[in-house]
Amino acid sequence: LRPAELRLALKACGLVPTEEQIRSMSAAIGLTEVNVRAFLKLQDHMVRAAGDNKVDKDFPCVPHARRGLSLRQLQRIHECFISEGWLREKCDDMNNIHRQDI
Repeated sequence: LRPAELRLALKACGLVPTEEQIRSMSAAIGLTEVNVRAFLKLQDHMVRAAGDNKVDKDFPCVPHARRGLSLRQLQRIHECFISEGWLREKCDDMNNIHRQDI
């Protein structure tokens, strides 16, 4: 993924870095190519760098231009986020945080 694509993916996670910030953080943590594990590492480091109060956890969004997906893209999303357990982990974390409200 290129920095512009990473920026959109990170925005969906509640992060709004610039492309330069992505390049800088990627270099700082030694990422040379981006796969799912590398993306998760980058996301984790950006959350830590921003601090929890700077991450928009209540309203992450996917840009309008990225909302239409092909079957191939959906299959890749399923493979990366569902099969690997990433989505379940995020849901469990949010449920634990908001246990009183549920």
